[in-house]
Amino acid sequence: MKKIGLLGLTLLSVATLSACSSSKTDNKNTSSSSSVEQTTSSTSAEETKKTVRSVYDSVVVGDLMNNGEGGTTKDTVINAYGNPASTSTTSLNGMTVEQVTWIGNGNATGITVSIQFINNNATSKMISGFQFSRDSKIGLTEFNNLATGTSYTDVVNTLGEPDTTSESLISGSKSVTANWITGIKGNVGANFVLQFTNDSLTSKSQSGLTD
Repeated sequence: MKKIGLLGLTLLSVATLSACSSSKTDNKNTSSSSSVEQTTSSTSAEETKKTVRSVYDSVVVGDLMNNGEGGTTKDTVINAYGNPASTSTTSLNGMTVEQVTWIGNGNATGITVSIQFINNNATSKMISGFQFSRDSKIGLTEFNNLATGTSYTDVVNTLGEPDTTSESLISGSKSVTANWITGIKGNVGANFVLQFTNDSLTSKSQSGLTD
């Protein structure tokens, strides 16, 4: 039963955490002083976004069932991104879980990075609002060609980075959920979601895709 309860932590939902009676939120209205944002004025929007994404990709997620041991520390992420926009803490199954959120500004407007920490070690992470510029649009045919078992790396090499992605590690099993929103062929709001377990495609769903 303990493992089932811990699975909820992987959702990375600020709203859910804020609703918990035991949560405590500290909102910071000051602008982030990260090195990423200090160089925003002298770089293009795409370069800034790539830097933000590079930092996110470098964050190692530790195993939730082992208190995040081996995960990137909170101080390391703060040194890269600067002071967060908000933090919240929740007590669950005797553990104190801290969710820290950075909201991009300058040329990184719209990008949100949210990371959960236990004992100051990262246990899950999410980035959203990335809005990639793609060389070619992704349609229903490309989606249908994605076979179960395809690696995450192969999918990204073929389709490009997802606009939103989240990652968690529980009992040695890595779970990644990725959502493609931009550069899509289809109706307004068309998108598709891929689920990976240990870097292997396990499920997929789409809405409104066309060719």
